[in-house]
Parts: sequence; structure tokens; C-alpha cells
Amino acid sequence: MTEEPLPVDPGVKPATLGERAYCIKCGYQLSGLPQEGACPECGEEYDPLSVAKEPAPMTANLLLRFGWPMALYLLFTVVPMTGMGDGSFILPVSLILLAASFLACIFNVPVQYRLLNRRDINLGPRAEQNRRLMVTLGVLSILWPFLVFGGCLWVVMTVA
Repeated sequence: MTEEPLPVDPGVKPATLGERAYCIKCGYQLSGLPQEGACPECGEEYDPLSVAKEPAPMTANLLLRFGWPMALYLLFTVVPMTGMGDGSFILPVSLILLAASFLACIFNVPVQYRLLNRRDINLGPRAEQNRRLMVTLGVLSILWPFLVFGGCLWVVMTVA
């Protein structure tokens, strides 16, 4: 005896994914699609537990997340070297800001990694490229203060 499928009530809509659902492999927005199936873009199987809740961050977003402390550190290193005014005000303030941006360079990396590696963040179709960029920016962010300070010392030594 063959089993016949149960009749489907035309008034009942099948359950769909919510507004914030993205393919974990390619980043395609799956909102409104059935709760289980294959991504129309890449064919990756998905279910409500395997979808990303956030879209993949853009490269510019990664650069901004990891790069702002490096830009501040460079700014606060170069400003005192320009010899603006007599230095009585700029040097102490700049040293305080330099120390703060140094700490930001060091502590920003683990914070950003933690935020980006949450289960609901998807690194998108270029996941491997984005991971390499994150690692490169993370290492550079930690080494940056030492590189800039060493460069400034080199400039001071060669000029003097």
C-alpha cells in the first residue's frame, strides 16, 4: 500500500526565514525563503540554525574597524614632530593621546576579532580573503606603534 501525501491547506503558508537571514557561504539574503532548502545563489543547504544573522562585512568596514587606532597613533606621533608653536601645550596633550592610541592599537584587535567571529556574523563569499585581511590588520595594528615610533626615532637621529 502506498502512502498518499497529506492534503495541503491552501490557506496555510509554509514557514519562512525572518528578515535577517544570510547564506553562510555566499552571503545571499535568504529572507522570505522556506526555513530549509538550498541557497538560490550557491546551492549551499541551509536551515534556521545554519544561516547568518548579519551580512558579511565589506573590506572597507574591516579596514575601518582595525585601522582607526593606527591612524590616530600616526597623527599623534607626527603632530608633536611638526614643531607647532613652542610645544608647551601640544607636547603633553599629544603624549597623553599617543599613549591612549597605543592602547587602542593593542586592545582593539581582540575586541574586533571577538565581534566578527560571533556565530551570527558571516565573512561572506570572500571569507578566506577577509580572514587573511583581519589577521594582517590585526598584526599590523599591534606592531604599528613600534614601527611608527622607530621611524620617528630614525628621522630624529638622521636629522640631528
